[in-house]
Amino acid sequence: MAQVWEAKSPDEIVERRWSVPLDRYDAISTVAATGSGVTVDDASFDLGDALITLSGGSVGDASVAVTVTSVAGLTLKETFLIAIRDSGVRYTNTVNDVCAFALRKVVGIGETASPDEQAMAVEMLNDMLAQWRIEGLDVGVTSALESGDTVPCPEEYLSAIKYNLTVLLAEEFDRPLTPTLATMASEGKRLIANRLCRIGDLSAPDMLSGARDRIEDYF
Repeated sequence: MAQVWEAKSPDEIVERRWSVPLDRYDAISTVAATGSGVTVDDASFDLGDALITLSGGSVGDASVAVTVTSVAGLTLKETFLIAIRDSGVRYTNTVNDVCAFALRKVVGIGETASPDEQAMAVEMLNDMLAQWRIEGLDVGVTSALESGDTVPCPEEYLSAIKYNLTVLLAEEFDRPLTPTLATMASEGKRLIANRLCRIGDLSAPDMLSGARDRIEDYF
């Protein structure tokens, strides 16, 4: 199954990573990548991560095929899906916006959630983010949020939050989940975990080490 990278706009030049599943004593030797609907500017590696630099693209869905060879002679391949979004479109980031996105799976596109459904979505969002903090995934939300509040987290985390809340609500209301939706949720959470492990507070190495150790347990 393909993995999902964070979206980009056509005018952005971004770096995306793949934590390559190598054996403990193996290492990356070479990295190659080809893009469909997006331009691959560079393919390199940093320890056990393949680093892919992307630019351009047309609004819509794109993909990148990555091939890694290891020092031990293994060849590993993975395909990544990446949405190319309009440069002028920003993620909406209030609690109401996040919950409305997730509730579409429950009430249907174009329908309005009831006050009880909206209240449940807000409660489940707060519970989810609190649980993430316990797991070491602190996205910047330190207290309970109200419906009209802005979710105080980096914009690139919002997609993962929306899709993971969608999964929780779909399960709560016994609605079917598509493989794509489940993948967007799990890969979004993995991206946050990887990002926090790379740029987290280095004065708290025990927390970061624990987060790395638990990443595989999340999914």
